[in-house]
Amino acid sequence: MLFTTATYGGDGIEIVPDGFTGMWQKLGESGVQVVAVRDTPYLNFAVAECVEVFGPAAARCSRPRKTMLAEHNPAERLPDLPSNVHLVDLSDYFCDATTCFPAAGNVMIYRDDNHITATYMRTLAPMLEREFVGLLPMKEQPRSPQTLAAATGMSGPD
Repeated sequence: MLFTTATYGGDGIEIVPDGFTGMWQKLGESGVQVVAVRDTPYLNFAVAECVEVFGPAAARCSRPRKTMLAEHNPAERLPDLPSNVHLVDLSDYFCDATTCFPAAGNVMIYRDDNHITATYMRTLAPMLEREFVGLLPMKEQPRSPQTLAAATGMSGPD
C-alpha cells in the first residue's frame, strides 16, 4: 500500500496534479493499493507566529474555508479514478463549514504556513485508523522498494 497526497491546494486553488491518476493506475496494475489524502489547507502565513502574537482565536490567524479548499474534493470528481485508490479527506479536522483554524483546542495545527505539527497529526491517528480499517490485507507481505520502483518505472532507494 502506498500513502500519498491526492490534491494540491495553494494560492486559492485546489487540483489533482497532472500525472497522479496515471501513476495510480500503474501502481494498480502491479497490485499496489493507494491511499490518497486530500491536501491540507495552505494558510500562506506564519501561523505559529500569528498565534504567538495574537492568540489562537484571533480572526487574523484563520482563513475562510472557501479560499483554502475547493467546495468539493477534486479527487472525488475524477472521471477515471482507478479502483485501487482509496480517497481520504480530513478537511473537517482543519476547518469548519466556513473557517480554517490555526489550532484545535490547545493544539497547534500548523508549524508553518501549511505543514502539520506532529502533535496535531497524533490527534488525527484515530480518524486515520478508521479510514484504514479493511484496507490493509492481513496476510499479504509488504512490497519492497524494488517492487514499487518496477511498478512505477522510477528508481528505488540506493
